[in-house]
Amino acid sequence: MAAILKRSVLTRTNAAFLPNDQFLCRKKLFIDETRGLLQQDKEHLNNDVPSIDKLTSLMKPHLLRTKVLENIANVGPQMALGAWIRTMFHGYVVCRLPFWVPERFRSMLQSGIEMMGESLDIRYVSGLSWYILNIFGLQGFLFLLDGTREVEDMQFGSLPEEIPEMQTKMLMKQEKEQWKGMDYHWKLENIEEELLGKDSIK
Repeated sequence: MAAILKRSVLTRTNAAFLPNDQFLCRKKLFIDETRGLLQQDKEHLNNDVPSIDKLTSLMKPHLLRTKVLENIANVGPQMALGAWIRTMFHGYVVCRLPFWVPERFRSMLQSGIEMMGESLDIRYVSGLSWYILNIFGLQGFLFLLDGTREVEDMQFGSLPEEIPEMQTKMLMKQEKEQWKGMDYHWKLENIEEELLGKDSIK
């Protein structure tokens, strides 16, 4: 349902760029009294795909405990490895970037070697900074290798993707009223003349 609402809002806000017949077709698609997408109930729209309320699932103690343990298992080794690298490579330079870097990135690239001040070239990277850059920079690569969304879930958490049913009905009702009271005007009616000039249009 959230996807339908987003699609409806996006279509309505950009409707001025659609010709009149296309606008009426999409308006009927959303607010038709019998088969409109905003008119149908949630069960009818999702009769083939079962709805999963992630927020309700996380309220169950055993599922919440499992998710916390998974996060600890992912974050724990990274924290331990980061502490080891900070201890072993504190004050060490591990590489030099082959391109110029702005001065404001010094604190990010030279963590652990601040005692050298600004005398050290900004392109030299400390061991701790290199570890942090690899951990966060390789998340997309790990996602491609893994083939799952675990990396993304670890970063953003398990936020509920679906809107509660009562709130969905209220938003659908408001969206239908927005469609019915919409003042349509096609902005591209004379676009050829504006871009090419009247003399170019025969």
